[in-house]
Amino acid sequence: MAHEISNITGVHEMFYVNDEKPWHGLGIPVEEALTSEEAIQAAHLEWEVEKRKVYFKKDDGTFNETKAYSTVRTDVEFPLGIVSKRYMPIQNREAFSFMDTLVGTREAKFITAGALFNGEKIWMLCKIPGTLVVKGMDTVDKYLLLFNSHNGLSGCKVLITPIRVVCNNTLRIALQKAEVSVNIHHIGNIQHKVAEAQRILGITIDYYTQIEETFRTFANREMTEDDVKYYLLSVIPGDSDYFKKIREKVRKLHDTGIGSDMAAGTLWGAYNACVEFVDHQNVSRRKNPDRYIENITFGRGAEIKTKAYEKALELVGSNN
Repeated sequence: MAHEISNITGVHEMFYVNDEKPWHGLGIPVEEALTSEEAIQAAHLEWEVEKRKVYFKKDDGTFNETKAYSTVRTDVEFPLGIVSKRYMPIQNREAFSFMDTLVGTREAKFITAGALFNGEKIWMLCKIPGTLVVKGMDTVDKYLLLFNSHNGLSGCKVLITPIRVVCNNTLRIALQKAEVSVNIHHIGNIQHKVAEAQRILGITIDYYTQIEETFRTFANREMTEDDVKYYLLSVIPGDSDYFKKIREKVRKLHDTGIGSDMAAGTLWGAYNACVEFVDHQNVSRRKNPDRYIENITFGRGAEIKTKAYEKALELVGSNN
């Protein structure tokens, strides 16, 4: 089966905690969450990236200098992308250190990290101390997700990512909200940008209090049969058989999916059914795993999860 996990050195550059086994079973399993130093070694991300001038070879065998630069993975001398003069790489070790600083030195516990393609993109997911209690035994853990590119096509993005413990759904909050995401561009004074990101994300940790109250509101909002149908139609609109089948699958997850015994018949249950479909049941997970991570984090799957959250807010009359 195709996948995007980098194995340019002959090993899959990824680790995961055993009970968080990824969809394709690749990578290095570990028994428990790791510190940043342990995580970077387990995921084989110790390598660095250099920015180098690009030259072109003329017919006479000599070389002319261009205005472009290339990012090169130095351990295997592999080019990752074309960038501008102002571009500054953010090294993998810097990214891990950044996450440590956000959470508190040595308090960040990483449950997965890795490289995509040949190292063009890297991600890391770390757990923040504390848990949100939505209702009864239905709880949500607090995470920070960092996604960085070395190919010049995107910046470094940090997201607040609550995950429902009972089924490990990534409950991605709307990226439009500045409180829950920060972009760090690969230009200018990188240290200054990191400091600014730390300031903003320091505020967003407190934002979890608001999220907890919102989730509890979802859990306390009972849903009739018609309410569920209306909600699913607003999240996944369309009259074709394709969209009808998707809504049927999501409805089934609402009734019988993981954690449905605690949440079915509520807006919290309907919302999580949408998220569970994207993260765990979507056919693209099997047919197109090459783009699976990006799909559920930033692509069409992420859009569905954001819409599910926004429509749920509308149902409870929230302006958040």
